[in-house]
Amino acid sequence: MRSLVLAAVFIISVWCAPKGDSVSGLSSGAYMATQYQFSNAQSIVGAAIFAGGPYYCAMGQVGFALTACMADPFLIDLSLLEEDANNYAAGGSIDPISALANHNVFIFSGTNDRTVYPGVVEKLQTMCQDLGVKNVVTNFTTSAGHSFPTLNYGTSCGSTQSPFITNCGFDGAGTSLQVIYGKLKAPVAPIAANLKTMSISSFTPGGNAGSISLDDKMFYYQPSNCRGNCSVHVAFAGCQMTFSDVGAAFPTYAGYNG
Repeated sequence: MRSLVLAAVFIISVWCAPKGDSVSGLSSGAYMATQYQFSNAQSIVGAAIFAGGPYYCAMGQVGFALTACMADPFLIDLSLLEEDANNYAAGGSIDPISALANHNVFIFSGTNDRTVYPGVVEKLQTMCQDLGVKNVVTNFTTSAGHSFPTLNYGTSCGSTQSPFITNCGFDGAGTSLQVIYGKLKAPVAPIAANLKTMSISSFTPGGNAGSISLDDKMFYYQPSNCRGNCSVHVAFAGCQMTFSDVGAAFPTYAGYNG
């Protein structure tokens, strides 16, 4: 069964089986998910990345983040990034790279994406494979814009516009979760009362989520039959997808609930 905790900054899925936790994300949220995947590789079983590039792509440089890591993959030196990842792991700043080996990873890039170009996303695929991830599944053929693809909700598939959720006839949430967790039961209609919110400010520096560019409001979905030993999936939304931007569109319609 699909289920999740959602935030205007991220989505979390709750699973009624102890298979392990996982992450996903779109755009800036995809980069955040990759960062989490590498930093906490021993704590999760996989990740799904929608329109995001390789780990540590910007190397702390805002200008590089807004150029190479979005639209110029030829400037991305994977050998350097992989060396950095190995060095951080060796120094204990992130989990051992060997922990990535058994992750299940899904990577998506729309053919009409002109915000984070497919070539940038392909660099992440190569990096995962270079660093030993055994199961990497990709979709680089759907005619999506810079958006989260769904079966039947959102703007036209090739568009890039608010709320950045597109009707592509492709179940991005379901496909990615099946890559991570294996075959799932068919989704059921979400129960509105199971979608709830909470403040995340108490978990952020100085009690101010905005200080680190996060929306204070998080959405989470807890299935009725999941009250104990469940796994969690966290999905990070992208820029301009916070509650103040698009309301509850992402947690409600991305396709993770149910």
